[in-house]
Amino acid sequence: MRLVVVTQQVDPSSPVLGATVVKLRALAARVDELVVLADSAMEGVLPDNCRVRLFRASRRAGRGLRFETALADIRKYFFAKPVTLALRGIHFGRYGADAESDRLSPVFLGDPSLVRGYSATSFDASECTISSANPNACPEFDRLVGSRIAAASVELRIPFLGNEQLGLIRTPLFPIDLAPFVDAGVAWAKGDTPSFTFATRSPDRIPVVSAGVSARANLLGYAVLEIYYAHPFQRPDKSWVLGFQLAPGW
Repeated sequence: MRLVVVTQQVDPSSPVLGATVVKLRALAARVDELVVLADSAMEGVLPDNCRVRLFRASRRAGRGLRFETALADIRKYFFAKPVTLALRGIHFGRYGADAESDRLSPVFLGDPSLVRGYSATSFDASECTISSANPNACPEFDRLVGSRIAAASVELRIPFLGNEQLGLIRTPLFPIDLAPFVDAGVAWAKGDTPSFTFATRSPDRIPVVSAGVSARANLLGYAVLEIYYAHPFQRPDKSWVLGFQLAPGW
């Protein structure tokens, strides 16, 4: 399990944030990898399974925003030669006094790396359920936007093209997997609790689900190029969506 934590400072001598180091050590003992994003950090104060990444927060006039970001990314793989069953669960959310500020970009659940078949460019205005109470709303799209998201994916990865040990068809080119998949996720915000019901057509903030098949090519370990064909269940006027993405593999 990998966990990402954002903090301002990693310094046990700090009178304000010194206790953060103790908490990070406790977290590191419970996960395989802990990634710490900080404005500044002392070396050698965290366990070996911690990776520290530094960033410099911009300084602007006026009061800054007060919020915390949480990210949990859990992955599990089951290998039965030659196929692999891959499972992933991910949560990203903003919490705190200013987590819902309009100065922050909303989180979009329809990114293909989360739930395939709901990309922003694939939507059409004709899919929106019109409401007399709010004629500018589009529930089918609005339910994908929030300050917090949770998503899960299941893939059965079949090595279609590859080497003689794994590929069903041998090739000297990039290995290509065929992967039937199911994606599901939900987006919400503070004060806007989702309704956990499965419905293909609803004006409410409900989870979205898709299923389909993808072809994945691992580009030398740097990224995965994927072409997918997905059926988005919560878009009843859209039967299938063809898309592609270039993203880090999982």
